[in-house]
Parts: sequence; structure tokens; C-alpha cells
Amino acid sequence: MIPRSVSRTCREAASSSSSRVLSRLPHVATPLMARTYSKPSAPAQAEAVAAATHIASDMPPPAPYSIPRDNLPLFGPRPLTVLRPPRPADDTFESLDPLYLPSYVYTSQALIQACIHDLHDPLRARKLFDQARVRAEHRAGLSIDLYNSMLSTYLAMRSKGSKNWLEDMWALYDDLMIGDEPVSADTQTFSIALSALQRFPEECSSLGKTADKLLADIMKSHPRPSMAQVLSPSMFASAAELAEATKIMFNATAVSPYKDAAAEMIALTKIDDSPLPEPKPVRKLKSAKDGQTDGTSDVGEVPYNLKNLRSNLGRVEQTRLKFGDNLEARQLSMEESVLESARERWAKEREAISKYLPPGQGDSTLKGWLWNWYTALSNRMEDDFADMVKQAKAEAAGTKLPSGSSSTKAQPASYLIPFLSLLGPKNLAMITLLEMIRLYSTVDVDEGLKTSRALISLGKAIENEHQARILRRHKISLSSPGTLSASGMQKLIERRSKAKAAQNEAGTAKILDWTHQIRVDVGSWCMDRMMDMTTVVRSKTLEDGTVYTEEQPAFTHDYDYYRGMKQGVIRPNPAVSEAFAKESMHEFIHPRQLPMLVTPLPWTSDIQGGYLTGRNHVMRVKDSKEQNLFLKQACQGKRLEEVFQALDVLGSTPWVINKAVLEVVLEAWNSGEALASIPPVKIDDTPPAKPDPDSTDMKAKIAYSTAVRAFEHAKRNNHSERCSMNYKIDIARAFVNDTIYFPHNVDFRGRAYPMPPHLSHVGDDLSRGLLKFAEAKPLGVRGLRWLKIHLANVFGNDKGSFDDRERFAEEHMEDIFDSANNPLNGRRWWLKSDDPWQCLATCFELRDALTSKNPLEFLSNLPVHQDGTCNGLQHYAALGGDAAGAAQVNLDVTDRPSDVYTHVANMVEEILIKEAEEGVEAAKLLKGKIARKVVKQTVMTTVYGVTLVGARAQIEKQLRDRDDIPQAMCYGAASYLARKVFQCIGTLFSGANSIQTWLAQSAKVISRSIPKSRLAELNGEVQPTYRIHEKIGRKKKLVTFGTVKNMAKEQMTSVAWTTLLGLPIVQPYRKPKRKQIYTSIQTVFISDPDLPSEVNPLKQASAFPPNFIHSLDATHMMLTALEMSNRNLSFASVHDSYWTHPCGVDEMSTIIRDTFVALHSEDVLKLLRDEFLQRYEDHVIPVSSLKHHERDEILMRSDVPREVKAKLMRDVRVRRRTPAILEDSKSELADEAVEAEAEAGEKDSTGPGRKIDMAKEKWLEFKWYLPPLPKKGDFDVRRTKESPYFFS
Repeated sequence: MIPRSVSRTCREAASSSSSRVLSRLPHVATPLMARTYSKPSAPAQAEAVAAATHIASDMPPPAPYSIPRDNLPLFGPRPLTVLRPPRPADDTFESLDPLYLPSYVYTSQALIQACIHDLHDPLRARKLFDQARVRAEHRAGLSIDLYNSMLSTYLAMRSKGSKNWLEDMWALYDDLMIGDEPVSADTQTFSIALSALQRFPEECSSLGKTADKLLADIMKSHPRPSMAQVLSPSMFASAAELAEATKIMFNATAVSPYKDAAAEMIALTKIDDSPLPEPKPVRKLKSAKDGQTDGTSDVGEVPYNLKNLRSNLGRVEQTRLKFGDNLEARQLSMEESVLESARERWAKEREAISKYLPPGQGDSTLKGWLWNWYTALSNRMEDDFADMVKQAKAEAAGTKLPSGSSSTKAQPASYLIPFLSLLGPKNLAMITLLEMIRLYSTVDVDEGLKTSRALISLGKAIENEHQARILRRHKISLSSPGTLSASGMQKLIERRSKAKAAQNEAGTAKILDWTHQIRVDVGSWCMDRMMDMTTVVRSKTLEDGTVYTEEQPAFTHDYDYYRGMKQGVIRPNPAVSEAFAKESMHEFIHPRQLPMLVTPLPWTSDIQGGYLTGRNHVMRVKDSKEQNLFLKQACQGKRLEEVFQALDVLGSTPWVINKAVLEVVLEAWNSGEALASIPPVKIDDTPPAKPDPDSTDMKAKIAYSTAVRAFEHAKRNNHSERCSMNYKIDIARAFVNDTIYFPHNVDFRGRAYPMPPHLSHVGDDLSRGLLKFAEAKPLGVRGLRWLKIHLANVFGNDKGSFDDRERFAEEHMEDIFDSANNPLNGRRWWLKSDDPWQCLATCFELRDALTSKNPLEFLSNLPVHQDGTCNGLQHYAALGGDAAGAAQVNLDVTDRPSDVYTHVANMVEEILIKEAEEGVEAAKLLKGKIARKVVKQTVMTTVYGVTLVGARAQIEKQLRDRDDIPQAMCYGAASYLARKVFQCIGTLFSGANSIQTWLAQSAKVISRSIPKSRLAELNGEVQPTYRIHEKIGRKKKLVTFGTVKNMAKEQMTSVAWTTLLGLPIVQPYRKPKRKQIYTSIQTVFISDPDLPSEVNPLKQASAFPPNFIHSLDATHMMLTALEMSNRNLSFASVHDSYWTHPCGVDEMSTIIRDTFVALHSEDVLKLLRDEFLQRYEDHVIPVSSLKHHERDEILMRSDVPREVKAKLMRDVRVRRRTPAILEDSKSELADEAVEAEAEAGEKDSTGPGRKIDMAKEKWLEFKWYLPPLPKKGDFDVRRTKESPYFFS
């Protein structure tokens, strides 16, 4: 029996630690069943309309509420996550940081892991591992996890018969204990050694290995693991092995001098022998006609073709029928049986279709093709894989480590065998077809799919499935309930503690990520065979009745040109394209792209949380190894607990499908007509009229070409929009009777997003209209008022006061009831709104509330939104204390909401009037036509870094939609207008402009800096010996380390900062380095994230201001989520739009303001600058890279010491003038400047990209380059607490 005290100790330790750290864990209230809908009678409607105004007139003010400051996180300096930047690509491996090794090192490790998986090829793994231990660049990347994997493999091979493997295991163990290896033994190492002593005691004794020596090794290790950790149940194959191992260690500690270990073993072996009940399996009742009435006997498998089994999203319906109310079983079944259920479905569909086909006639539907494709492809893969294995054995190849190469020839067959064997040919065939169909659902089918994307995506899909299967072996079952109880916060604390304890007991599956090289090679192998084996039969009937039939490839490889560059594409056969267009492809959605049926797993690390199976990443990172390293280190330092808590709050909010809205959507969809955001089945397909071919009018020909492109673009867009809409509708239909959840993760800036990509509340108007909270709460007086205000907001009447908005709803009460009772056959008032589907949902809710017996007690579950007013500018105004800007974005107290977009439009109009009088033609053209809509997008995106080109495009689109400006003049008018809008924004938000400038300048300085440790190498103080060569087969050579360097190649430092909740953010903008890979399909170029590449200073600088503001609004949202959970309020968010029940809006509004004030009561910019000074304190910048104005700014600063200024003036090649501050001839610094100018005597040559002599270069510390903070205004952010329209 497993000592339960071991598990109990782990659980108690995790629970105790969690309770200390997670003091503000979120809460989600218990959801209720979805309401049913019925049409109220006419008298009830009349009474409701009459009573609506009366209820509102007696409305009391909201109860005062304020968050105690002690409840909010304490901001200020936090432990920083600091890592060295990668070294340049031409660096040597001796000085190469182990964190940033070449990609072929990771390829070799993944190859070793694939060889030992299920003991596929341990001999080859041992040879590769031994080579890696002696080659320096591979040795630097070895981890203790890989050593432990090899120890486990050697022990497993001994169990199969050969004694030599046990000797190899102990030899490797001894090397670890001697200290000759680059890593040190850990808990798992000792557990493996103990398992060997338990399994083969006599052989181990003959080798001199005893429990006493093992105990001595454990006690000498640092840090020393506890005996409970060494004897963790996850480390042993069975309870019997664990019991025997426990006995061995108990006897060893009893006679040892280690009293602490003996005491631990005595406490550990207090076994609780009380029997535990065995869980009953899920069973299905048989009908009485089968002779079974007790419901205790097992029955056969559920029939596939049940009458009520929907053809779309079959897994959702099938799991409901099979598992009933066992939601966790349903969710696990959906996630774990993707390939099996697809294989079964295709076979059944093919069988059903073949019954109705005439003899000899082939099927022309996608469902009919899939089974044939799968059968042919899996057979081909099995044959080819068997041939590869025979070839590899005959050649005895594949025992050399992969090497680095920027142009890698196709890999030998033996290289791919371990990776292909992970899943087997049948699963590879299924994944290939499913992934290709999924990829084609995301692009324009006619344009094809880029080959490089297809190969990487297919390889990644295979890798994900392999990782998911590994993790299932370490499955952590939390017995998650479908909902959380009303205890809320405490319940979530218990689940998080339980998750951590379970993961500690189960161990962590160490899975290495594949490199792009492996993904491309594996994807190419599968893709090549798919293109060979997938065919369609097409026929054509001529006028004389003759029928021609031909078998054609289903997919072909071709080349196309994109922005002047030749690129490979994979195009489907026209028949396949037509099938994609006709048939719904929703059933190919992976369950990890669907909502969940149970509460998501709590986030406990960067790769553990969310869905029940598979590896789920807490942060969406695209090819940024640096960000992943920062995130992993922050997780290990337990600095992300509050971020994890906030994501758990968002993911634990239960939802249901709004059935009333779905019924209207389905009726509109099936009609085929355009309605609201639903595109029509068919748009006007009349092509533009061709001009006279004999005409010489070039303008007419150009206009025709433009019209044709617009026509084709409109057709493609319509098809794409219908496919996207179809996904949402089908998913909603499948989950219409379920409570669902959306697990969340974040992007690299900290912004939270639901992980399901198709249907969620972050989606479009239709998605939001289809969703409601699962829990319903009584409206109350205030809730009814907010429901009316919400109707006005979604209708588009959100510029007036709250009383005006409420009055708007009351004045349109007849329209509201007509919309709810006759949405498609009535006056269709709801279609006039800005967000028609959300408006319709609100009409349904208002009608049902006002026709109920007591509207104030009506149980409402419709989310009500509170949106920020240009939230980015709100943060800028608070950061800079900008009183004028604060008034425009409703930070300050006003009687009516300020509309910054209208204000900017009016400012622009005043300029146009003035310049029109001066004769400016563009001003004359645009005068009187600057509506709010024209400038809104530009004003909104200015804070997020929109450029003049981007603003021009935004305004041009709005001008073209007006139809009162000649199309030919829109471009020039938009260019003129964009400059005027920028001018007005700069005037109105001067504080925001100064902060943006400071952020951009800071990012520019950071990206130009290099660590001092690099200087020692650049100056020759540390002389490297060898150099990494990218070409295969080239030997390492001694090199001469030159001192002349291109500074652009040395710029490797990214901008990194820490949010006030501890999340480290690293900007991923680097100059991409492309790697050429030869495949059987074509040569592809990929961006290898493991290749060190210098940063892109321009992108780092331009992107930092918007990214920093995004991280601020993400922090504000998470703070609000945590506090909402503390108060048992349901919460959801769409960035700066916060949602809750109508009755909770008043309390949420106060929480929003209190968290915003708490956030900005800290000097955020000072904290950021202090972090930069600490993070980059050991960085320097070459003096010669300074530009003239930058030098002047440093010399004019009062905080720069006099000796630094003097050094700057002596060492820099100054220009022919001095700054104004130095013009005084009596100034000592001015004299030194003149002397330095005379000594220079040559043309100034500055800039970060030029070559400099490192031996002669002078360096200045980073802190003197970092600009001072802009002056802060006098606006008191605490006034925001009194602003009613801050979020409204």
C-alpha cells in the first residue's frame, strides 16, 4: 500500500504555501440553469410598458461603497526577473549563454527523447547522449531531466534482460555524484537509484551499490531532498515497489548517523490502513425490454448513429448521451478521443453514403472522400515507415548528432524514424488530414496555403498530440465540479491547492519542445505522402452526351508571388475547394478550441492550467525564446500568483447560450439573406463590365482592373465571413443545453483572452449576443435601471447622461417589445442599433423582466457592460497628471460624458475653416464634412502607436464611405486630414505626447546598449578559442578575434519590464534570421527562434509606448477581476469593457474606479525608470554612437555629474558647434569642448550601425543615457472616484 502520509504531507505543504501566497484568490458564484422563454400576452406587455416608467421614477441612489486599501495588492518595487540578453550570432560557444544555444542542440535533445520514448531505440539514444556529453556546445545544453530520462531508460532496459544496462546506469549515476557532469543530481535521480536497489538488490550489491551509500549521497546533496520527496509515489511503478523501497530506506536510516533522515522515515511510515471506497464506473441504464431494470449492469457501447445525434460537433452531443451529467468525463472524452472519434465518424459516414450511390459511381462529397483518403494515406505511411526502418538497420546509420546549418539538406531516413514512431502511421495520417482541413478553413481556399506555414503547422500538430499523450500518463484528476459552490473564493483556493498537490504527487512530465527544423521535416514527410495519395474523381459531360472521367490529385504544389517574392503554395483541387465552400467544417475543430464543460484547471505554472489534457501555455508567445525564459523563471520564483488567480477568475465564470437569440439567428441564417452581421448566401455576382478592347483609354482599363479586384475581394470576404459565422452558430447549437467555460491565457503584454478562438465573449456582436451568464440574479431597482441604460449603450445612444439613456429606453418601450416578440416579422427596430444582436438580447431580457410578476425580483443573467472612454488616453492622462486630457476622457467629474472624438473633430473643423479662408484646396474640400466617425479610429489608435501612414489609411476609408468626396481625391484629402488630426491630438493631449516620447526614447537607449560583460570579450580581455560554424562537416578552427565590430550586430538587448502584478514582459522584436531547409516538397525558409539575432531598435522604440499602455490596462483589469471575485460578483472582460450582472453594476463601477486610482496612486513611470536603472545597470553605450542632439540633451541635464560631461566632451567627436549651455567662453567645459573639437579635426561619423574599433572606443554608463521623466501635471487621480462617466 502506498503510504498515504507521503501524499498528505505534499498536500498539506502545498495548501499551506498557497494559503499564504494566494490571499486574494478569486471567487465564482454557482451558476443556475438556463431560463426558458415564452411570449408574454398582450395585456401583460401593456402593463409592463406602463409600469416601466413608474419603477424608474422612484429609483434610490446607489449605496456608498469603497474598497479598503488593505484589500488591494501592495505595489512598489518587486523582485525582478532578470536574464542576460543573447550574444551575437558570430559569438563562440565557450562564451555562449546556456540559455541561448543553437537550434541543432535542441534538435539533438528532442531526437534523444524520441529514441527513448517507449524504448523505441535505446542503443541509438545512448550513443547520441554519450556524444552530447563530450561535445561542448551540446554539453552546455544538457539538463538533469535528460540525465534522469537516460537513467530510467537504462533501468528499464535491465528489466528486459541485459545486465550491462544496469552497469551503465550506475556508471552514469557515479559521474553525476563525482561532479564531472554539467548538472547535479536531484530528487528524481535518487528515486531512480533507489528503484534499482529495490528491483535488483544482488546485482547492485555486486557493483558496490547499497542503500547506505545511497543515503549518504542523499544527505550530501544540496539542496537535500526530504525522504518523502525521494519516496514520492510518482517515482515508482507500483504501490508494491514503493512499499519495498520505503522499507529499504527505513532500515538504512535506522542504523545511520543521520538522525533527521531517521525521524523523517518514522513519520513517513505511519500508514493509514483504512480502506478507501472504489469509485463506481459510469454506467448506462438498459431499457426494460432488454430485461435489465436494476441499472447496475454494464451495457454495450453507445450506437454511433443515434437519431438525435447532430451531424455537427458530434463529440459534444455524443459525450452528453454517453456520460450524462458526468461533466468531467465528457470533457476528458472530448479532449482525449479526437483521432479515434474522427476515424470512427468517417468510416460510418462513408458506409452510410455508399448505400445510396449507384454501382460504379464515386462519391463527390468531402465526407465521402475523407475515409478513402485516410485509408490510402495510412497504408502508404505504414509501407514507407517499414521501408525506412529496414533501410536504417541495413545502413546502421543515425548515430551522429545533428549539426548546425543555415542551409540543411534533407535529413536521412533514420533521423525521422524516432519522431514518426511516436504516434504511428495511422495517427499521423489522421492528424495530417485534420490539420490540413483546419488550415484551409482559416485562409482563402482559392489562394492556397503557404507551404512553409503548412509544414510547420502540421509538425506542430503532431508534436501537440504527442505531448498530450505523454501528459495523460501523468493525468491529474481534480474531480472538477461543473460549477463552483457559493463559497467562491475559498473553493477556488482549495482547487488551486489541490491542483498543486496533485501535480507534486504525479510528478511533472518533462517534454522537450521540438525545433522548427523537426517540425518542418516531420510535416514535410507527412505532407508529401498526403499529396500523393489523396485524389478526387472529376467528370465532365460534353454537348454530345459523352462523359469524360479523370482521377486528379486532391492537392497540388505550386508557386506564387507575394510582394515580389516567390513562395510555394499548396492548392486544393477545384472540386475540393467547392466541397470546402459547401460543407460545414466545424466538426474538424479540436476540442481544445471549444468551450469547456467543467471549470478549467487552475493555472499553477507557465504550462499547466486551462484544459484538462495537453500542454497549455499561460502566455501566447510567437517565436520568442527570451520571453519564454523570463516567464519560466518568474514562475519558478512564484512571482505570478496574482496573474494566475486573475486568469482563474476569468476562466471560472460560467456561461450559457442565449437560446432566444440563437433561434432568431438560425432562422435568419437558413433564409440565406443578409441580416445584421450575417452575410448573405450569395452576393451580386455580376462582374464589372469590360471596357472596349479597342479603346486606348488607360484610365478606363485601370478602373476596370480595380473593379475586378474589388469584386473578387468582396466574394472572398463574403465566403470567409459566412464560414466564420457558421463556426459560431454550430458551436452555439452544440452547447445550447450546457453550462460552458472559457479558459483564459494572456498575450506577451499581459492582456487576457479566452483560449477557444471561435465563440467567446471577446468575439463580435453575434458572439456576445449569443452568450449569457449561467447564474441569474434578481434585478432589483438599480439592476432594472442599468438594464435600460445598457440597451441605450448597445443601440448607440451612449453619449448622453445616464438619465437620458434610461429615458431613451422608456421612450422606445413599444419598439423593444415589438423586437422581442417579432424580431424578424415586426418593425425590426433592433436592426437600427450599433450592435444589433446584443440589442436584441437586451430586448428579450427587458420584455421578460417587465412581463414577470415582479420585475424587481426577475432573475436576470444578461451581462451589462461598463466601457472605458478611450482607455489608453485615460491611462496616459493619469500617468502625466494631465488635467485637460483627463477632462476629455472622463477622468474628471462632469455633468455629462465628454466625447473626445467629437472634440477632436470640432478642433479639426475649426482649422479647416481657417485654412479654407486662406485658400487651401484640401480644406475647402473637407470643410463641413468632418464627422465624429471620420476621426474616431485615428484618435483611438494614436495612443497605441498608429503611424501617419496608418492614420491616412483609416481616414481614407471613412472618406470613401461618405460618397460626397470624389474617390480620386480621397487619398490626398486623407493625407492632409491625418496631419491635422495628429496636430489636434498633440495639442489636446500634450502630456500623453511627452510620455510617449519618453517611452520611445528609453526603448531606443535600451536597444542600443550592451552588457559590460560583453566588453571584456570585445576588448580581448577574454580570448575565445573556438568558433561555431554553421556548415555541416566543417571542423572547428582557431580564429583571430578582431576588435573592429559592427555595432548593429552587437545590439542584442530587448526592452523588458515588470507589471505591477509581477508579470515580466519582453518585447520580441528582433531582426529575423531565416534558415533554409530542403524538403521533398520544396526548399523552405523559416525564421529560427533559436538563432540569435540583433534587436530591431526602430520597432522596439515605436512599439514600446502602446505595449506599455496595454500592460497597464491589463493590470487594471486583473485587479478588478480579483476584487470582484472577493465580493462574490460575476465578472468577464473584453480588455477595457467590464461585464457583470445588472444588479452588480454599481458595485463594479466603484471597484473599477478604486482599482484604477490604486494603480495610478503609485508613481508608475518612476517605478518603470527605477526598474530600467536596476535591470540595465551593468549596460553601457558607445560614446561614438551618440547623435548630436542626444549629446546636447545629456550635457544640458542637471542630474549628470560634471566629470561625466567632461568625459563626454573629451571622448566624443564633437561637431563644429557647442550647445547653448556651453557658449559661455568662461566655462571650463566649454574650453574642453573646443579643445576636443580641435583634436578631432575630422568629419563626425555617428550612428549605431557603423563599425567601431572596440579597443579605442569609449563607453558611457546606461544611467546617463536614460532620459529624465517628463514633468507631471497637477491632476489628482483621486477625482476619478467621483467621475460617473469614467467607465460607462
